[in-house]
Amino acid sequence: MNEQVKVSSFGKQDKTLIITDTTIQLEKLVIKREEITEIIYDIQAIVFYRFLVGRKYHIGFKTPTQQLNLIFRSYFGISQEYFTNVCNRIIEEVWEKATDTIWRKNKNLLLAGDVVQIGQCQLHKNGIFLIKQQKQISWENLHYEVLYDRLVLNHKNDSSVYTNLYFANTWNIDILISLLDWITKENGLAEWRE
Repeated sequence: MNEQVKVSSFGKQDKTLIITDTTIQLEKLVIKREEITEIIYDIQAIVFYRFLVGRKYHIGFKTPTQQLNLIFRSYFGISQEYFTNVCNRIIEEVWEKATDTIWRKNKNLLLAGDVVQIGQCQLHKNGIFLIKQQKQISWENLHYEVLYDRLVLNHKNDSSVYTNLYFANTWNIDILISLLDWITKENGLAEWRE
């Protein structure tokens, strides 16, 4: 992908976006794909007063030293198809390989006995620690649910222990969901505790 893109319905196609096998570049900011440690993808409504006036598309990549945010805004449906197409092509080129790499790295950290932090949660051998509440949920007592705008983590027996992680502002939330699926549904907990 090497093209001029626009970032707003009323903007010009004057931002250079280049995606190669090794780098992602927006204008002068270049990050190496192999260094990506965190990702985010979200589509939000743009609301004025109580009226929907558009959509904001956010695709972000973090490395240990840099952050690249691709933010596109469609107003009144103008260029909505264009932005959907651009986002889909970016996702096709980068997303799967990046998420697989990050997921494998975090899984290996967990298997080695390390703690993995994603958002306001820390995953470790005995369960998940909710940083904001300073509470822990054991894997056996964890219930989680993916809703349209967030991931909800609950303690099965204590309704006061819960957290909401929103897709709009939680980096690596897709990785967290995949790790939770691996631990709770794909017998990852047994593999981990061996």
